[in-house]
Amino acid sequence: MAKIRKSTFDRIDERLENYFRSDSAFYRFLHGLLFAGITADDSDDEKLQKALLSLLAFLGFIAEICLGLHDVIFAYPTMGIVTFSYSLVTLAGFIHLKITKKYRLFRFTQLAFILTMPFIAQLTHGGFVLSGSAIIWSFGAPICAVLFHGPGQAMKWFMAYAGLVSLAAVLDANAAKIEAARLIVFSPWFFVGHLLGISFILFLLVQFFIFRIRAEQKRSEELLLNILPEPIAVRLKRNSDLIADQFNEASILFADIVNFTELSGRLSPDCLVEMLNGIFSSFDELAVRHGLEKIKTIGDAYMAVEGLPEPEKHERGSILKLALDMQKALSLFNSKNQTSLSLRIGIHSGPVVAGVIGLKKFIYDLWGDAVNIASRMESTGIAGEIQVTEATWQCFKDIFIFEERGLIEVKGKGQMRTFLLKGERQPD
Repeated sequence: MAKIRKSTFDRIDERLENYFRSDSAFYRFLHGLLFAGITADDSDDEKLQKALLSLLAFLGFIAEICLGLHDVIFAYPTMGIVTFSYSLVTLAGFIHLKITKKYRLFRFTQLAFILTMPFIAQLTHGGFVLSGSAIIWSFGAPICAVLFHGPGQAMKWFMAYAGLVSLAAVLDANAAKIEAARLIVFSPWFFVGHLLGISFILFLLVQFFIFRIRAEQKRSEELLLNILPEPIAVRLKRNSDLIADQFNEASILFADIVNFTELSGRLSPDCLVEMLNGIFSSFDELAVRHGLEKIKTIGDAYMAVEGLPEPEKHERGSILKLALDMQKALSLFNSKNQTSLSLRIGIHSGPVVAGVIGLKKFIYDLWGDAVNIASRMESTGIAGEIQVTEATWQCFKDIFIFEERGLIEVKGKGQMRTFLLKGERQPD
């Protein structure tokens, strides 16, 4: 039984703590940057989007400061105003986001400046050639919009980007005549810088997309393994054919909490679910420990099986060990919660058919006379006892201790000889 893993964002946060000391200044800065727009109500995807946009905006903030310093040192200082303006607006946006948590406004302003500032910088730096095609940075707006808005809105940003590139081509001849631009000496390093810059952003986004896809695939597999046994899940992913198998030697367990229906009428919904979750979660852990398959819960009843879907992987008698441990687990639950609950457990061994049914909310289930008899063993059992059929007794009498109960009337079967499981035999 697989457990649902932590959210992707929580795992990223844990990795940051592993890479950097939590009391270091850099960790506090990075943590504050990524969490600037995050609220407690955000989903995992919303947290990731907000953290990534904050990181990209910060990288753009650093890039514009570097370009602005270049303009101040090697060209007219007035040209640096254009590039520094992005840094100032981004800084103001971060402060506003941190205080108000208004992410949508921050998202819009960042995309708008990513789109327009490279266009303006290219015009003031002399057009396509002298600026090193600075407008290539504007392509980051539609790319980011795909992630932060979705395909529909991203198309609008791409059309705006295409329009600005076309406009830049029309104005290119006039841009080269700007007086400040005449002092700029063409250098291929302008192209290199812009290409490497936008390439790094695209690489970062692609890495993020791949990371998210793999994380979602892993999470989907974990959820699937919480519904189906692993071998069945693998078969289901490979093909959609009908899954139905015959098993000649299986042992089925049904466990029911005695008088729980009456008790549930006196409990609030939260207390009822919390109690059942606590009990059944401990049963799930025991089933995993013994290598058994939990089939399902039905109200306050629990069903598990030994001998499938891979019979050779089960230790002989593990279903009886599970039953004994379930009694101990419930006793421990009673002592911790001041309750007096008891289990009625029934087990039968015989042939079953197992398979997956349904198109929605499908389950791996069992059918056959052996399932019905196991259910009857539970319903006709004794509170606090584990009742098994003669077939189960014959299978495991050499490794477990039983006490004969005698003949009991079983619906649809007449009288059946049953036994009560008392414990496991100690080796000589």
